[in-house]
Order: sequence, then C-alpha cells, then structure tokens
Amino acid sequence: MLLGINDFPMTNAGHIKEGLSVLAKYKRPLLVHAEIEQELEGILELEDSAVDPRSYSTYLKTRPASWEEVAIRELLTVTDGTRTGGPAEGAHLHIVHLSDARSSLELIKEAKRNGDSITVETCTHYLAFSAEEIQDGDTHFKCAPPIRDSTNKETLWEALMGGHIDLLSSDHSPSVPELKRFDDGIGVLDAATFCFLVDLGML
Repeated sequence: MLLGINDFPMTNAGHIKEGLSVLAKYKRPLLVHAEIEQELEGILELEDSAVDPRSYSTYLKTRPASWEEVAIRELLTVTDGTRTGGPAEGAHLHIVHLSDARSSLELIKEAKRNGDSITVETCTHYLAFSAEEIQDGDTHFKCAPPIRDSTNKETLWEALMGGHIDLLSSDHSPSVPELKRFDDGIGVLDAATFCFLVDLGML
C-alpha cells in the first residue's frame, strides 16, 4: 500500500479489490508493500533539540509496526474474495518484506485459517539484524519497513521455521545504473546470503 512516492504511488483497499478481480481471470498474484502512514503518537519534531534525527530509535518511531498492522487489516477486508467460490477466486495476495512479527503476522495467520489466498515473505536483514545493534547515523541498515528489536527478530525466525512465513527474499529492487550508484539504503542483494548463513551459525 506504500506511503506514496512518485515511483510507487499510494493505493487503498478499493484499488486492491479491483486488482484482485482482474487478476483472478489470469490466476496471478498481487504483491503489496503493507504500510499505511498514520498520525504518530505524540508530535515528533525533528527540529526539537531533544530529538536526534540520526538516532535509529527516531527512525523506528517514524515508521512504527502499527503502520504495517493497519495496512494488513485493510487488505484483509477484501481478501475474503479470494476464497473458494469468492468473486476473486484464482487471484492471490502476497505481502512483501514483512517486518512486524507481532500483530501483523497474527492477522495473516488468521486470514490463512479462514481460507484467504494469501502469503507473506520476510527478508534476510530482518532475520540477521536487530534494532539494538544498529549504530546511530548508519544508513547501511536503512530500509522500510525498518529492522525492529531482537524479540521481533526471534519471532520472525519462529514463524519462518514454523511455516507461517512462506518465503524468504532479498528485497532486491532492480534499478537503472544511475540509481544503483547511490550509497544510502541497505544493500541487501549482495549481503543477503552471507548474513543469513552467519545468523544460522554456518559461517
């Protein structure tokens, strides 16, 4: 559902429902980045001297797990149409790069139990790193949704090993060479396998 940028404009449940109806004819999946921007609790003013814009904890506050939960709740208002006999039977919803292992994951598990045609993936960086390890100002770990705390990481691992998370991805997004020359952001593709194997204790 995204936050709305020029390359990936914001969408809503109405658009998703319409898309699923079309995709049902071709039996194709619809992939969704599940975050919806909500008003933050309290006013986060980066101009406030008490707020450090370089702090990773500040970044976490600007993209809380509730944004994922709200997006997934909205998605699930239309995915019941993908059930057997539903108007969008044959279509499939896939949630990409899930970060929130708590409420969001529980909602997805419930939808699966109800028969919705839905799957979810997480990424290697969410399994290899935790917020406590990230140094302030280190943009190598900047991604969206953000890397969350160690408890969340362990819960993601449990969900992956338990079969509740269907896919592990690198979150690689192909771009033109000019964009690839930028240094900011998390370079997941080249480090994904390495980080994953290190966390497993294989390297």
